[in-house]
Amino acid sequence: MLDKIGTLLGMLMGVSLVIFGIIWPDHLSNYYMYQFREFELSLEALKVSQAPIEEIQALKASFKMFQESW
Repeated sequence: MLDKIGTLLGMLMGVSLVIFGIIWPDHLSNYYMYQFREFELSLEALKVSQAPIEEIQALKASFKMFQESW
């Protein structure tokens, strides 16, 4: 009897994880949060190093393209 309960519980957990993985929004995943953090750090580094405005605009444009891929 315990085997059947364990099997059913495991199956329910597995199905819920699969469904949750399918419907979870991409922009909340760790990869997107990592990219956002890298953008902020890069932007701050460019500002501190007084980089030309063209470099800052290029970074912002590349991040905007990344955001539009969501």
